[in-house]
Amino acid sequence: VLKKLKDIPFKIQTASLKERREVVEEIRNVLSTPGITEPAVRFVCRLLVLTLHRYRDSTSQSYIKSLVAYLATTHREWTLKALLPVLLEISEQLKNTASSKSICQSGLYALRWSTVLIEGAIKASEENGVDYNTLVISQANLLAAITAYGDHRKSDKAYSMLHTTWVTIGKAKLSKWIEVLLATPPDSGPQICVTFSILCRHLQQIGEGETIEKHKSIISVKSRPNANYIKGCHDLLSQLNSGDVRDALLPALHKAMLRSPETIVQAVGQVFASLNVELDGLAVDIGKSLIASGKLTSSEDKIAVLNGVGCLRALPVHGAERVALFNEVASQLARVLDSESHERTLCVALDTLQRWTAGLGTTLPDKLLDIFKKNLSAKSTTQAVRTMYMSMVAAGVRACGASPAQAAALQPVLSKAVDKAAQQPLQHLVVSEGICAMLGLVQLEAGGSGQWAALAHVLLHDRVLAAAGDEGGVAMQNSVGKLPKCCQRTKLAGLQSIRVIEEVKALLAKEDRVLIARNLALKLNEVLEEGKVFSGKEKTPTDEKGAGEVTGKMILDCVQALCSFK
Repeated sequence: VLKKLKDIPFKIQTASLKERREVVEEIRNVLSTPGITEPAVRFVCRLLVLTLHRYRDSTSQSYIKSLVAYLATTHREWTLKALLPVLLEISEQLKNTASSKSICQSGLYALRWSTVLIEGAIKASEENGVDYNTLVISQANLLAAITAYGDHRKSDKAYSMLHTTWVTIGKAKLSKWIEVLLATPPDSGPQICVTFSILCRHLQQIGEGETIEKHKSIISVKSRPNANYIKGCHDLLSQLNSGDVRDALLPALHKAMLRSPETIVQAVGQVFASLNVELDGLAVDIGKSLIASGKLTSSEDKIAVLNGVGCLRALPVHGAERVALFNEVASQLARVLDSESHERTLCVALDTLQRWTAGLGTTLPDKLLDIFKKNLSAKSTTQAVRTMYMSMVAAGVRACGASPAQAAALQPVLSKAVDKAAQQPLQHLVVSEGICAMLGLVQLEAGGSGQWAALAHVLLHDRVLAAAGDEGGVAMQNSVGKLPKCCQRTKLAGLQSIRVIEEVKALLAKEDRVLIARNLALKLNEVLEEGKVFSGKEKTPTDEKGAGEVTGKMILDCVQALCSFK
């Protein structure tokens, strides 16, 4: 028999799509030979590994599933003994490999083999010869490999496979999964928690919620967790009540943040997003650990906290309380700006402060001006940070307005930045600062004719516009009412966040704006005549290639905006 199987490994690896069915049929014919032995079955089980990364289409995988089902029904004990270790080996390799679409799909294929094995060898038979520990750990590892990729459709498909199998085998045999998971050390990896979460979802769906209450568990980690693992634990975390969170989850998070905040800080938000309890008091408790000064050393973690502060601007606080809250935020961010030297962290801190200016309902806060005056010429203020300072002030004036005294103090500084940009038209960072400063002057209604001429001649030169950074693009976006060429440029910007479609619609939605729409349409014709229209997707913020390219979708959005006048 083994002689007949000798050429099978080569055939499996070299067979075309049409020949794969014949290879699988040949294996089945050998397995149906009278006098088949255990080594032959073991050999065939090992051959399945060769197909995992080669047979990637559904038809080829259906051949492999039929072979696994045949093995499970005709050679049950030998197959369980040989295939379960193979599945465990595959699962450990996939779990310990960096997540990717290919790894996720391989995990799905192997998980499907395990469910076919269960339905063929365990469903309608006694439990003798079944190594549940190997089976459950294999499936847990495969679930972790699938979940780590973060594709909810593939995660749902994995759940659907297991749910169907668990319903088929019944509650008594399903208890073996819970027993194995509870006997496994919680710190052995995220696969335990992810599998518990899948079990919670299954038990809820079949109406066995009381089983969940018996086995709630909090899993600890010693390395930075993959956020997709925490998303995969949503069904488990949603089962926790306020007592569980207060008595078990909060102490674990406090301990982790005291010991190593860099490990856990990015996971805190994802954990709390999955909870199904009122967080008013609990959020304050968890915030106390984040406030500890000097604990965060990684710039990425500092930026994560600053982004969280920016999100808090959505709190439903109004009037005097809103102003008082802004002053507190500004005071804390001022400390960051004084002590921080990392450029990107400084830019994010300024962006956070800028976002808080929206909705204050009062004139520009003096605290904001004090920060601007104090730090604009600091040693840590690079050209990119100066641009952010100008952008922050321009956005603040636009959102809040400025008193005459504030306008008098700001005009010289902003005018100086515009003049500097006019003198250095080839320095793109300087020009970006000038664009943001000019936006501030526009909001203050202080742009003199000389400065407007400089803006038109230098700041809106085609090469400068093409090289303008995000902040410069946003500043141009906010100037569309007065700068038609700037309007045309930003309507066709590569980044959707900068494109001014809605602003142009609002600008043209009046009868007396038909002439403006006509002039903009003529400018659009000039762009189309250049012929530089590509069929690519819109650029994302991380896509630096092909900057300045115009796609058909951009042209369509632009035309729709130009047709908005009534």
